[in-house]
Amino acid sequence: MKKFCFVFALVLISPFIMAEGIGITTGIGFGISGINRPDGRDPVSGLKASVSYGNTFLNNTLRGYVEAEYDIAFIDSKPMGLNIEAKLEYTLMFSGDSGMVFLVQDENYLRLSPAPSNLWGAVRPGIIYGMRTGWGLFFAEVDVPITYNTVEGQNSMVYLDVLFKWISTFGLGLSVKVSNYIYGSDWLEKGYQGLTIYASYGYELVSVEAELEVPKNIGTGMVFIPKVGVSIPPVPGLSAYIECNISRIGNESNLDIIVSPVIGVTYSF
Repeated sequence: MKKFCFVFALVLISPFIMAEGIGITTGIGFGISGINRPDGRDPVSGLKASVSYGNTFLNNTLRGYVEAEYDIAFIDSKPMGLNIEAKLEYTLMFSGDSGMVFLVQDENYLRLSPAPSNLWGAVRPGIIYGMRTGWGLFFAEVDVPITYNTVEGQNSMVYLDVLFKWISTFGLGLSVKVSNYIYGSDWLEKGYQGLTIYASYGYELVSVEAELEVPKNIGTGMVFIPKVGVSIPPVPGLSAYIECNISRIGNESNLDIIVSPVIGVTYSF
C-alpha cells in the first residue's frame, strides 16, 4: 500500500496550476516476488491492475482522490485482493507562498481469496504546513493513522507519523518520515518504530525515485525500493515504469535478501 509520490506537494502547488485531462489514471503491472529464490523458495509472479481519479474543486481549495487496485498471485491457491484508497484534502492559503492542508485518508485492503475474506484498513487524519521559498517547497506533516480489521482477536492500533519534505526548484525532492506507535495492543512496544527516507528527481521525460525503510529493530532488515518512470511522447498520457522491492537488507539472521521487481504501464486522461 505504500508508494512514493509527492501528492502532498501537489496540494500546495495546485492553486497555482491547471491540471490537464480529466484526472483519471489507469495502470497495469506484472511482478515477481522473490525472483532471486531467497532461502531456496520458488519465485511467485503476480499481476495488479488499478484505476484512480483525482481532481480539485471550490477554486482549488478542495482536492479529492480515490483509487482501486486489484491484485492476484499466480499460484495454486490464486490469492487475490482489492485495495481501495480515498483521500480528501482542504487547503487554506495564508499568502501566495504558504498555507495549511487539512486531510483525511482511508485505506482498505480486502482479501478476496482464499477464505476468509478479511479486511484490513487505516484512517489517517492529518495536517500539513507548506511554504514556498527561493530554495523550493518545504513541508511539515503530522498524521495519526488508526488501524482496524475484521480479524478475530486483533485490536485497533494508533500511530503518530511526522514527515518533513523539501522539493527543490531543479527537480530534486527529499523527505524523512518518523513513525511512532502510541496506543493499542501491548504486543508492540510503544514509541519510535522506524524511519523512512524518500528521494526523487525528475528531468524531462524521466523520473527516478527511491525509498529506504529503516525499522527500529534494524536487525530484521531494511527495505529499499528504487523506481524509474518514463513518459512516452508519441502517446500523450502514457508512461512506463520499473521498480524493485529489496527487503531483509542487513538482517542479523543471515536470511537471504528478497528481490521483487515490478514492470508496468499507466495511462492518464
